[in-house]
Formats: sequence, structure tokens, C-alpha cells
Amino acid sequence: MRRVLSIWLPTLITDHLTRPGQPGAPWRDAPLATVTTRRNALVLDALNPAARGLGLTPGLTLADARARAPGVRAWRLESDPPRRWLARLAEACGGFTPRVAVDGVPDGPKGGGLILDITGCALLFGGEEALAGAVRARLTRAGYQTRVGGADTVGAAWAAARFLASEETPVFVLPEGAQRQLLAGLPGAALRLPPDVVETLAALGIRDIGALMRLPRRALAARLGPVVGQRLDQALGAAPEPVAWHRPEAPVVARRAFPEPLGTPAGLEAALDALLNGVTRALEARHQGVRRLRLTLELCDGGARELLVGTHQPTRDPRHLAGLLREPLACVEVGFGVDALVARVLATDPLPPGWGKAVLPGMEESAPSAPGSGLACLLDRLAGRLGEAPAVLLPRARFWPEEAVRPAVPLTDGGVAGARVPWPQPAPRPVRLFAPPLPACVRVDEAGVPRSLSLGATAFGVRAHDGPECLGPPWWNAPGEDREPPRTYWRVETGDGRRLWLVHAGHAWAVHGVFP
Repeated sequence: MRRVLSIWLPTLITDHLTRPGQPGAPWRDAPLATVTTRRNALVLDALNPAARGLGLTPGLTLADARARAPGVRAWRLESDPPRRWLARLAEACGGFTPRVAVDGVPDGPKGGGLILDITGCALLFGGEEALAGAVRARLTRAGYQTRVGGADTVGAAWAAARFLASEETPVFVLPEGAQRQLLAGLPGAALRLPPDVVETLAALGIRDIGALMRLPRRALAARLGPVVGQRLDQALGAAPEPVAWHRPEAPVVARRAFPEPLGTPAGLEAALDALLNGVTRALEARHQGVRRLRLTLELCDGGARELLVGTHQPTRDPRHLAGLLREPLACVEVGFGVDALVARVLATDPLPPGWGKAVLPGMEESAPSAPGSGLACLLDRLAGRLGEAPAVLLPRARFWPEEAVRPAVPLTDGGVAGARVPWPQPAPRPVRLFAPPLPACVRVDEAGVPRSLSLGATAFGVRAHDGPECLGPPWWNAPGEDREPPRTYWRVETGDGRRLWLVHAGHAWAVHGVFP
């Protein structure tokens, strides 16, 4: 008998935005909502449990939501990203069963779901309950809240996941042939009916599926259309239900073999250019761009060498990819020569047709380039030489100077290298801060102005000064929450031209930074 699991992710959108490694990870436990535009107003769409706990609901305007809960964070999504996220989760669940599908019934702002055909697979995991628990555990580790329902049909499993599973019992698997008895007590919405049909059933006094089963089908079809009878038969197994099973795309792999071992740099570069041209053509047909690519050199002595490159933005520019591989390729010891080159695309992102040229000055192309692609090209090359992606500093609303900036990855956090983030204009700040500040002995005059200082065994006279600048802890902190005393900063210039940033906190002096 056929057995099906339905995986429900009730907070798919907010879980994905706050899962580990995502920009919203620090907001995992904070109230978060996605917003969309309706009638020239921003309204709430998907909410995480913290936002729902504050009484916020989908459809509420953002202005009203912030009036009720000033701390709620709003996130505006691109068009229809959950479908793409579910497709990736479907690929991740391919280790449990070869037949996985994205649930075609929309959950709206509530989340999304997956369908797994586990017929014959449960024995490999110790039973259906164990298999359902393993699927849920894997998705939970990835940062998603899940509920799992199992039954003989897709419709019954869908209803079990959404109406029988709960926070206390996140996995609810119906025994074989038990869907009629267990579905009888569920509301009409458990049949995956359109909202207007559910409202009509409630207006007619039909509160559960059991009452619906006792009504004549002809009268139901005349009043509500064929959808009610169709969904009921599908849930009970009396009618087939087609499912569009997810088929992951075959990986993009290109291989170029040589009749004779190739060992000259010029020959390898020419072969690499031809190989990457084939890779980018295949990606263009899929409307995708490279994010990570691995080049394997198969040596004639049976060995192999691998080179791995990544990009900050998806690209289909073979010259840019060749430039990233050319320097590490020149450092590879090929011995007696290379028999073949193999390029495998490890990660891709969507890229519209006509885009994908990573352009630097002097490398202009007639085809359009993606926004920020010139910067992305530069960052890719720097990451290839430095071994990691360079970071930029973005402003952060904090009182203490050491907390007023945060590192960010360009093009993925805070805009293009922070160019769109306005910097505040406080008093001048040093270009380098010491962590921790360097203790110093400072002599002051009667007015408290620094006149000389000593760092270790070195003494300096103060030739010029500017200040004081007083900073205190945030005023909204509760008493005793921030034990740091207020600080007084002075900008001083020593007799030998050093420009230092002195800080006086409590009874101690220190050098907190240096000016250029």
C-alpha cells in the first residue's frame, strides 16, 4: 500500500531569513515580519512566533504594527522566494526517498510544505515513525520548524500534518486504512478547499468532514462545484491524485580530454578557456550563474589536482572565471602532463538572460552587466589572492565607539560595500582603535586638561588638545545593567607629532586610538 509523508513548515519564510548563516540570524528570537505593498501601504505578510506573541496578525499595516510593538523588524522579500527555498529543501530530503515534491497547495503567509512518497523506504530507517522523525530532525537542524503527517494518501497526510500534529506531538502518522475515521472529526479546511468554499460550508452549518461525507454528492456539486467531491475522494483514496515529483537538475560538468599529455601553461590556458565556454553556455540555457566551481586536473600518472573558486555574485563570464583560475593553475605541479580537465559547477544562483558579465575597467562588454558586477569581480580576485572575502565596516547605532561599527561582507550585507548606508557625523574618530585601550599615565592641569602622558617607559608632552567629549551609557538601560562609567575623550597631539585619542573612565586614563 502506498504511504505518504506531508512535511509542513508553518514559519518557512521567517525561519529561512533567521537560520544560521543568514543576515537575519541575530533576529532569531526577536519579533520579525515580512511586508508587502497593498494599496500604497506596507502590510504584514509572514510573522514569526515572537511577532504573533505580541498580537500582530497578517494584513496589519506596518505603521499600526510598530505602534503596537515598536521593536518589530520588517523585511521586504523579492518575488516568490519560498518556492525556490522549498525546491532546495526537496533536494535535501532526497536521501530519505527518491520521490519528493513541493506541495502545490499554497499556504500563503503561513509557510509551505513538502510531500514524500515513503512506500518501501520505512524499513531502511526502522519504521515510519522513525523515518518521519529523522526528516523532521534534519530540517530542525537546518533552522526550520516542522510538523509531519503520514497517511495512505496525500490529502490525508496533508490534513494530519496541519490539523493533527502539534507542538507537543510534531509527528502524527495515521495507521493504514484509518484516514476515514480520523478525518471525520476535522474541519472542512483539512480537505485543502479554497477559502471561499470553506466559508460557504461554515455558513451552511457543515462543521466537519464527517458531516460532509453524509451529504449527497450531487447536491454538493450543484452548490459548491466539483472541487469538494474531488478533494474528499482524493483524501479517502477513492480518486487518484497526480503529484509533480521534484527532479533535481543534473550538475553542470564539462570534461576536455587531450590526445597527448598537456603540460605547457599556454596550452592549459587555451584548454581552460574552451572548457569554461561550454560551462557558461550550459548555464545560460538554465538562466543560472556560477557561485562555486571546481576544476580538476587529471594527470597522466593517475593523480589529480583540484582548484576551487567562488564568486560574490552569479556570473556567466568565462573570461572572469578563467582569470580566477589562471593564477592558481600556474602554481600547480603537473608532472609529466595533464590528460584531461574537468570543470564541475558546485553552486549556482538564478541569473536572467543577458546578464552575467563581470566587468572591470578595460574589460567592457557590449552585453549588460549585473548591478555591482565590477565590484564583485574585484572582490572575487581579492578573495582568490587573500584566501578569504574582504570585509567592509558599516555603521551601527551604538554609544560606545568600539561597538559603533560592524564587519560586513560586500554585496551580501548592507548594500554594495555599504555605499547605501548613511554614516553618522559625530566628533572626529580615529582610524584605528586599540582593543583593549592602552593604559597610560596622564598629568592634567587645574582645569582637567591633559598636559603630558606616559606610555610604559616613554613620556610625551602634549602640544595641542581638543575636547572634552563626554559619552555615557545608553539612558534606557536599567540601573546596574551597564556598569561601565561615563567616559571623557580628548584628542591630543604630542610633541613629536603623534595624534592620540585619550579616554578617562572612572579613575583611569588610557589611549583608545590613533589619528592619521
